[in-house]
Amino acid sequence: MNDSLVDLQLKQLTQLCLATRNFDKLGRITMILISNRLDEIGIRLGIKPRNKQQEETMAAYMENINSVLEGNFRVKLFVDELIQELRYNEAVLMRRKAPLKDKHVELLRSTVCCY
Repeated sequence: MNDSLVDLQLKQLTQLCLATRNFDKLGRITMILISNRLDEIGIRLGIKPRNKQQEETMAAYMENINSVLEGNFRVKLFVDELIQELRYNEAVLMRRKAPLKDKHVELLRSTVCCY
């Protein structure tokens, strides 16, 4: 199954999760979609793949992409605020056991709207 088909299925699942208010699954799906996009960006730019076995975070990979682009082209692809927000969301959504709080649900809704 190719990545675009998987992404399409994940996007359909996000709509279902929003409708059923299953925010735990929605958070995980959103992070998978972001991870897929970061992998795609890295591949297209010729940057080493994210080391998922060593648990390299998405925020660290975004910083890696930025450092390569700044060193070569003096361009910053991701703003620092976005990286910090993702670092926080990644910690909350991927490593927690408690249910989501309302503020995290709002973050999810805004992230899903970007897709």
